[in-house]
Amino acid sequence: MDAPFCTANCPPELAAFYAEIARRDPEAMRWLFAFHEYCHEIDDLEDGEAKGVQPSLRIHQRARVVYTLPFFLRHEAELGAVMESVLQLYADSRLWEKSEHERQRRMADVFRCSGNLVVLTVARLVGWGWEQQRMISPLLWDMSWRSHHDVKGDPI
Repeated sequence: MDAPFCTANCPPELAAFYAEIARRDPEAMRWLFAFHEYCHEIDDLEDGEAKGVQPSLRIHQRARVVYTLPFFLRHEAELGAVMESVLQLYADSRLWEKSEHERQRRMADVFRCSGNLVVLTVARLVGWGWEQQRMISPLLWDMSWRSHHDVKGDPI
């Protein structure tokens, strides 16, 4: 399975933004889209949107792609460390998403977008400086919020 550049889980607006973040570096883009799909496939499985053996097998295949693409192999130490932190945040989001405490539900909602930290790491790795990263970051977080919430701000 080749890592796609754009799929249903990555709408064109986001795909174009990712391409800019990756500075149109083909290896960085390929890795970023593969990572994006990997995260969404895991989330779809956890949410019950994907059922059966095939989605699970596809996730295993996607993991092989994500962890063996040249961009990841070149930056494994940095990407791996950030990905582990993101996994911790995702685990907390799943733990708290149905909590009886509103503060935990709110935190869980924000933690669900923590994969953005990986995207920002890619921006740094391809050479965007601090000022450029500061321009990218709020746009990325806002785009994530809008794609996961309705107009009233409720999670979708």
